[in-house]
Amino acid sequence: PTGQNNLCSLDLLHTAGLVNYFGKSMPLDKIQISPLLLQKGETRLALYGLGSIRDERLHRMFLKKDVSMLRPKEHQDGWFNIFVLHQN
Repeated sequence: PTGQNNLCSLDLLHTAGLVNYFGKSMPLDKIQISPLLLQKGETRLALYGLGSIRDERLHRMFLKKDVSMLRPKEHQDGWFNIFVLHQN
């Protein structure tokens, strides 16, 4: 993503409701990751995503506890959690 507001074509497709684009983090001083919640029958999946951030920066952020993941409010212990990380 480049330009004003770091927009890319996926942002437009997400806004139009054509794709679920997740993992984009702004700002980069503290990151709070919200999951995509998927449920089929009794199976519950919380899918967390984080877009590409330089390794050194992300490492420092984890050390300083500047990365947090939100938990679902209902059935807190009933979710299977998956964390998807995009790194180059």
